[in-house]
Amino acid sequence: MIKIDPEIIDLRLERLKRLDDMIYLAGFFDGEGCIHIRMQSKFIFSLRVCVSQKQEEVLEDFKTIFSGGFISGGRKLSSGKKSSYRFETINKYAAEMLMELLPFLRKKKKQAELAVLFYESSLLDKRELTKKINQLNEGTWKSGTSVVLNRYFN
Repeated sequence: MIKIDPEIIDLRLERLKRLDDMIYLAGFFDGEGCIHIRMQSKFIFSLRVCVSQKQEEVLEDFKTIFSGGFISGGRKLSSGKKSSYRFETINKYAAEMLMELLPFLRKKKKQAELAVLFYESSLLDKRELTKKINQLNEGTWKSGTSVVLNRYFN
């Protein structure tokens, strides 16, 4: 009879749980997430990743697993309803989050790849990546970010 060390079993179970979490969060991010680049000045950009949801508990999973993020929102509106909650992370933490989710993303995979490249690229490379992001966002409400960036690069 083969004896398996309980520590190895625990480690494997932990890895499976982590994988399960990544798959779940990637699917959630594909549906409710947003990737955008914010221009603070002509030469300073920030990569911003956020997820919005009416229920805060789901966003707590993002905050627990990915460092550097915060949850905001949930204020009572004049209508008596609550606003959505929002998990948000920026720059290095946003790029790290996208890199972890990347193998499991479907809808936002290309945007995530470009966003990570954008974050890691030099200012000259950002011009070409901005054009690609523009093409992916064309016809969506998010295209405004790319239009603003194009004004500075063209």
